[in-house]
Amino acid sequence: MKKPVYISVFAFLLVLGWGCSQEKNTTMNRWFHNLTAHYNGYFWARENIKEGVDKIERSTPDDFGKLIPLFVYGDDKTAKSNKSFFDKAIEKESRVIKFHSMLIKGKEYCKWIDENYLVLGQAHFYEKEYFDAIDVFEYIVRQYPKTETRYLALLWLIRTYNAQLSVANTEATIDLLKNDKGFPKKFEGEFSALQAEYWIMMENYEKASAELKKAIPLTHNKKQKARYLYVLAQLEEMKGNTKLANNYYEQCAKLHPPYEMYFSSRIKRAMTVQEGSDASKSVKKELNKMLRDEKNLEFRDQIYYALAEISIKEKDTAKALDYLKKSALNSTVNTRQHGMSFLRAADIYFTKTEYVIAQAYYDSALSFLPKDYKDYDFITEKKNSLTGLVKNLNIIQRQDSLLKLSGMDTLKLKALVNKIISDLTVEEERKKEQDKINQQQQQQTGFQTTSGGGNTQQTVGAWYFYNASSISSGFADFAKKWGNRQLEDNWRRGNKEVVMQTNNEEQTHDSLPKKDKTIAENKKPQFYLKNIPFTEAQKQDARNQIIEAYNNVGSIYKEQLQNYDRSIDAFVTLNKRFPGNKYECQNYYQVYRLAILKKNKNLESTYKSKVLASPCDTTAFAYILAHPEEIQNREAKKHEAEIFYTQTYDTYMSGKYNDALAMINQADSIYSGSDVMPKFALLKAYCIGRTQGAKDYELALTKIIVKYPKDPAKQKAQELLDQLKHFKSGSDTSHTNVKIDSTAMLFSYDKDAEHYVMIVIPNDKQNFNDFKIRLSNFNTQYFPNANLSIYNVLLGMEYQVYTIRSFENSQKAMDYYQLIVSDGDVFRGIDPGKTVVVAITPDNYTTFYKKKKKAEYEKFFKENYLKK
Repeated sequence: MKKPVYISVFAFLLVLGWGCSQEKNTTMNRWFHNLTAHYNGYFWARENIKEGVDKIERSTPDDFGKLIPLFVYGDDKTAKSNKSFFDKAIEKESRVIKFHSMLIKGKEYCKWIDENYLVLGQAHFYEKEYFDAIDVFEYIVRQYPKTETRYLALLWLIRTYNAQLSVANTEATIDLLKNDKGFPKKFEGEFSALQAEYWIMMENYEKASAELKKAIPLTHNKKQKARYLYVLAQLEEMKGNTKLANNYYEQCAKLHPPYEMYFSSRIKRAMTVQEGSDASKSVKKELNKMLRDEKNLEFRDQIYYALAEISIKEKDTAKALDYLKKSALNSTVNTRQHGMSFLRAADIYFTKTEYVIAQAYYDSALSFLPKDYKDYDFITEKKNSLTGLVKNLNIIQRQDSLLKLSGMDTLKLKALVNKIISDLTVEEERKKEQDKINQQQQQQTGFQTTSGGGNTQQTVGAWYFYNASSISSGFADFAKKWGNRQLEDNWRRGNKEVVMQTNNEEQTHDSLPKKDKTIAENKKPQFYLKNIPFTEAQKQDARNQIIEAYNNVGSIYKEQLQNYDRSIDAFVTLNKRFPGNKYECQNYYQVYRLAILKKNKNLESTYKSKVLASPCDTTAFAYILAHPEEIQNREAKKHEAEIFYTQTYDTYMSGKYNDALAMINQADSIYSGSDVMPKFALLKAYCIGRTQGAKDYELALTKIIVKYPKDPAKQKAQELLDQLKHFKSGSDTSHTNVKIDSTAMLFSYDKDAEHYVMIVIPNDKQNFNDFKIRLSNFNTQYFPNANLSIYNVLLGMEYQVYTIRSFENSQKAMDYYQLIVSDGDVFRGIDPGKTVVVAITPDNYTTFYKKKKKAEYEKFFKENYLKK
């Protein structure tokens, strides 16, 4: 009996649905459309978005080695892979808005439609369709001015502008909300968090911290609150407020966020603990307990790193280095941490002035650190400096060793070589035996053991060419050849799906011939004797290499490493060992200057005398010391030239071009040899461009290129010459003044480039949705096969910018332009005096939008596109 009742109810509701008009404001109609818009649209579309966002967050791991984002939006790849969830939401909301909106005489009677619009905009946002999202959010702001949804739409506009890095639009919207007295208090936490995101984008961490401190107590979602706390801790740590950072990391951990963040907050808390505090002991105890926890197996590298940081604070660098080596050894997955461990060890060795080892560690660090790591370029520069230093130190050591060997008795030299060969043979036999044992153990247990029992470096270390520093540099060599390989069986294989079984015979064939050949060469006395300088010419060449290397070492210590003591030692040693060398006078002067830097009066006096004494009395260095007043006058004159240039430039900027030209001609006679003259020459070209013909302007620029080929002025002159080509119409320009306009610097004309048509209209109470519909209808009517798209953004809060994209070249864009400006229907109801329609290239559009140069581009458009 119940079944017919259900059928009757269903039939009733179905008939009710068919009969519920969107144009009639009745109770039944409102009830039906509200019910459907709420549950068929809003509810299920939100569920789709939640599922998509959850998948994005789970597939976007945080990199805790740098400032993590306040909100997780994923990248283009994750947005694309989760597009289906957002497409479902868009489809649901579009149908609900189409079939259940009750917009009657400009008023919406279905109370859930604005929320459906909001979810529609959010779906576009997560798909990274930012222009479509902006369209939706702006429509909500205009259409629903007295609802809470309007404020949510404005907050999502800020979120979208932040994602676009659209600084001007974010600022305008933030100011709008700050000055809105009706802004609901319940949204203040989200508003503060979005402002914090904006300030982080602007790298103003002080203001970002202040906004986060407002947002955190107003945020009730524990997961999001933990993220805010972690970011706030990072910001305070970046500002040097380690005590505050430590507190925020602890608060974050107490909220039990996802394990990776929880673990990282505990590690960061350990690393920011105050030196010598009671907390330091408990933190070390906690870290050692974490080491024993099996679920932290893949995080042991970070734990050892944190223990190293505590040891550094306790001034125990030996223990710190031990922990850092353990950290690197346990870094099998986290390549960033691997690099950071090497980097921290490198910094310790660098501080201890153990530069050879430091160089090897910096080299290894750069093999693992990502290119976007903080101070990556600075680390690279430091490593390069040390590489140059090590190279020259090795040259000195190598050539000294060779010269020493060349002075040995023939019988002693022969005995030394024979002993090295004998030791090498014994070591080879020992390794063979060890390899057999390892192979047997591997077959029995299935595990690979390492060849050990001795240090092969010790045997060959008697010979110079097997340098001990190669142990450290081996890290870098391995990484360069093999990349970052995990500690596992078959680590050499790129494809581990198939492991080939090889017998002993194949292994021998595959690997031994090359090894046998190398060993055979090592067993020949000639292998060790071939580089020893026996003739006088060879010995002199070795000494010349040492002289060059010492001079380079002294310069690197002084200029790149700022280790003045070692720089002095290098220069002094060079002159003592090789008196009369070609750098002698120069190095005396170098030591004199270093003595001044170190405020060592005795050394300063000694080396001033050396510079002034023969044979240095004819050098430039001696002249500098003997005539200090003249040198000071030269410096003063250079300063005077720079001041005069500033005055001349100000004259040019005030529009007095002829006066500026007269001043430049005066500078030519007074400061002709000054370093400032290329700047005067460029300023002269500007003046000529303002006052004379195009040919004169072109000639002035060409002179700069010829006269100053290595000065930055040459590059600027070349750019101006290239721009000048765009202003030549082919007619005689010999008597036409070239006006150097700011638009020439901002925009460039390229008739063959891709073009848009851009429409700028005032941002008032016009029905922009209707305008976009009329624009779309125009495109369909006149350009049905052109595949044109319409994009819309705010230009500040004053204007709306529509771009119609795209056209193959300027001619096709201008065809569209001519047709649309003559169409009376598209711009119906919009003030023509405040409307701008132009053709524009994508590059010029980017410049226009960033710099908001509306009037300047209008002028540029008229001069380049509308000229007859």
